[in-house]
Amino acid sequence: MWEQYFWQRRSWISHYKADECMKETKRKFYKKICKWKKQILCVGAGIFLGAVWANASWGRYWAWDPKEVWALITFMVYGAAFHARSLRIFRRPLFFHIYMIVAFLTVLMTYFGVNYILGGMHSYANA
Repeated sequence: MWEQYFWQRRSWISHYKADECMKETKRKFYKKICKWKKQILCVGAGIFLGAVWANASWGRYWAWDPKEVWALITFMVYGAAFHARSLRIFRRPLFFHIYMIVAFLTVLMTYFGVNYILGGMHSYANA
């Protein structure tokens, strides 16, 4: 009888520790996401201030230039990652990390791809 109590007690403790470990992992995961909010806020502020500057320079806020569009795409892709708690697929770490690699590729496209591949006002492709 005491063996049964011992194994039940041990099983309960191991489940408790596994649950605590999972909670700690989730806490670290969401803490990482909160760090990125400042950077995405800066990207959004850059898009907004760029639109204000464009209105002063060219008389319109948005010209659908490839650089502007890719900046908006980058902002929206990173913005989707902040909904990790409400979108179930973002809760899986493997998907989330692959998604963040793709999100970083949108940043590279915004800064380098548009400048050297696509045309437009912000481009060096035709120079």
